[in-house]
Amino acid sequence: VHFVRNPFEMVISNYRYHSQDPTPEKWVHIDDPCQHLYGDGVSLADHVIPTLASGWNNHSPIELDSSSHNSSSSSYNNTLRQTLSDITSLCHTLYRSDPATRNKTFYEHLRHHLDEWDGLRLSTAQMIAASSAANGHLAGGDVLRMANNVVRLEGLRAREERWRRRADDSGSDDNYGDLQLLTISMDDFIENVAENTMKFMDFVFGDEDGTGEDEFDGFIEGDDFYSNEPIMPRNVRWEVAKHQEEKYARIRKKSKHVTTQSKPSGKKEEWKTLLRNSPELGPILSMAEVLVNEALSVAGQGRTGK
Repeated sequence: VHFVRNPFEMVISNYRYHSQDPTPEKWVHIDDPCQHLYGDGVSLADHVIPTLASGWNNHSPIELDSSSHNSSSSSYNNTLRQTLSDITSLCHTLYRSDPATRNKTFYEHLRHHLDEWDGLRLSTAQMIAASSAANGHLAGGDVLRMANNVVRLEGLRAREERWRRRADDSGSDDNYGDLQLLTISMDDFIENVAENTMKFMDFVFGDEDGTGEDEFDGFIEGDDFYSNEPIMPRNVRWEVAKHQEEKYARIRKKSKHVTTQSKPSGKKEEWKTLLRNSPELGPILSMAEVLVNEALSVAGQGRTGK
């Protein structure tokens, strides 16, 4: 089960969350948001760029075992690397860039020393390119990691589906196509908790009738008999889903983790437009948005953004 989120919603929520007073998490007091390298000198970008470049073909993830390292992906590799370098440079222009902020923390920058737009840009740069090495690997680079996971999981799913079709065509008993992937939008989950909880339970326990795709109709090894009774009847699933919805509603009222309504929606839309038009941040966020939307389209959930 892979939870994804529209990257523009994600980075705005991240900024609102970590700039709260008091801040809910301690790591923002020790983090260097511009630290993009791991201890071995390798960056997060070094790890994910090959996957993202090979998966970016006509704005569509492609299978991981295909001959993807062509001139197109190589060109995009270079473009992506330059874009991430520009994001790191942007981060350094915003963080501890003058004598007055030389000893200030990441949180103090977000809360006190930057205006909202620059604070959003700084936190977004951290959420795209930071390695997380500076905060004990608690946060950083989430946008790149999500995009990387989308490409890899979709590539695996597509590869196994192709193998399954080949096995079916040849009459083979090879057990291909066993990978099952459910992609859920966090944005949709926040607004439709019960429905998405039902999707999760249907994915885990079987089809809508509660019996699964393959019905047991006899004795299994050891003379253990499996009946066709549902693992979890649909009415029970719905009760669980509604309970989860009610529980989440209570949490949402008091938890600092839920910041969706903490600013006027007009401000959020303004920030989204600014982010899309940002020469440093816009290209990566837009790329991630396309990948997320395509993964959700395969899962039958539709788009998450513009």
